[in-house]
Amino acid sequence: MWGFVSYYNDTAFYPNNQESPASNPDTAVGFLEILRYLRISGTAENAREGGLCVFEKNVAGSFYGLIIERMKIRLFTIPNMITLCNLLAGCAAVISVVGRHDLSWAFAFVALAAVFDFMDGFVARLTKSYSAVGKELDSLADMVSFGVAPAAVLYELFILNGGDPYWGFVVFILAACSALRLGKFNIDENQTKQFIGLPTPACALFFVSCGYMVQKYAISLPLWGIIVGTLIFSVLLICNVPMFALKFSHYRFAGNQVRYVFLAAAIVALGIAGLSAVPFIIVAYILISLIIAWMSPRS
Repeated sequence: MWGFVSYYNDTAFYPNNQESPASNPDTAVGFLEILRYLRISGTAENAREGGLCVFEKNVAGSFYGLIIERMKIRLFTIPNMITLCNLLAGCAAVISVVGRHDLSWAFAFVALAAVFDFMDGFVARLTKSYSAVGKELDSLADMVSFGVAPAAVLYELFILNGGDPYWGFVVFILAACSALRLGKFNIDENQTKQFIGLPTPACALFFVSCGYMVQKYAISLPLWGIIVGTLIFSVLLICNVPMFALKFSHYRFAGNQVRYVFLAAAIVALGIAGLSAVPFIIVAYILISLIIAWMSPRS
């Protein structure tokens, strides 16, 4: 007999609605053998990582007791600290839009958040400090930096171009689809080498860079263009189209041709046009991914 206990509220769960092994010694027979099997198969370790504690049987005198093996959640790891920097940069971007109406600083903070978003995964792989907490924390930070922040920029653009404040709320569909995209990414095992749908950082960088250009060059945008752009990118976030990821399993050119060529072209574009090249780089990324998906035999 074995069971699990919730780490958050210490509520015990036992299979088949049976009573606790501590209150009925007969149900605890064989528990050590089962737990030993769980440990050999690695299931107990997975349970601890997933937020569960494992009961162990303890014989003391003539009764059966339980030892609760508390899982150890490490919150303040280096990758988690970097992820929190991502979150704070996203918060700063939102404040720049809502409080200061400064789209240039919003662009800067979202770009900084994207750097932190890359670095937390890189450091986690380098130090082998993966954790379930880190994975969830990363999505929560991304929701602010790459979901709420770009939607706030879109709302500001809608108002600056004469749009109605109430109708402008439509642009927050982007934030909703970003949440769906991040939730799907957390449980989708097919996105280790490529993305399924547009990554939220790419989507966010497109809109905040557009906001930067509009404010810097005093560009006027049609309201219908803002809405249509929001809807197109919202669909791209949650679609099932594979898009190449800048993740390297090795650094040889063979097998990484698309990544190296894209990075080289992006660097050249940034050198020639500066930050104004960012939205065009994102559009190029989307088009290249769509062409690769269309030419793939599996499609």
